[in-house]
Amino acid sequence: MPSTPASIPPSAESLVERAQRLHALFESLDALSLELARLCASDNQPGDELAELVARRQVLVDAILATDGSLPAGRDATEYALRTLCPEDAHRVRDTLAACRTLAAVISDRDAEQHRLLESRRETMARELAEIFRARTATRGYAPAAPNSPRFQDQEA
Repeated sequence: MPSTPASIPPSAESLVERAQRLHALFESLDALSLELARLCASDNQPGDELAELVARRQVLVDAILATDGSLPAGRDATEYALRTLCPEDAHRVRDTLAACRTLAAVISDRDAEQHRLLESRRETMARELAEIFRARTATRGYAPAAPNSPRFQDQEA
C-alpha cells in the first residue's frame, strides 16, 4: 500500500468542496474574461473600466491559486486522494477538475486574442503619435521664430 502523501486533504467533503470552489472561481473568471473581451472589442477606449476589470481579475486569479494550492499536488497525490473517496465523489471531482481545465484553456485562448487586439491598438496609436510629432516638427519650420524670452513692459523702461 502506498504511503499517504502530505498534500491529501483531511476529508472527502473537503476535496469535493475545494474542487467545486475551484470550478466556481474558474466560472467567475470566464465571465470576467468575456466582459474583458467585450470591452476590448468595443471601439471606445476602455481606460478606467479596463483597469477595474483587470484588478478584479487579479483577485480571482489569486483565489484560484490559493484554492489550487490546497488540492493534492501532482498526478500521483491526486489519484491517491481520489481512491480514498467513494466512487461517485471521485467521479464528481474528476469531472469538476476536467471542467476547470477546459475553462482554463478557453480563457487562455480568449486572453491571447485580447492580447493581440490590444497590441495592435497600441501599435496603431504609436504610429499616429509619430505622425503627429512629424507634422508638428514640419510645421515649426514654417512658423516665425519665437522670442528668446518674454518681455514685460516694466522690463522695457
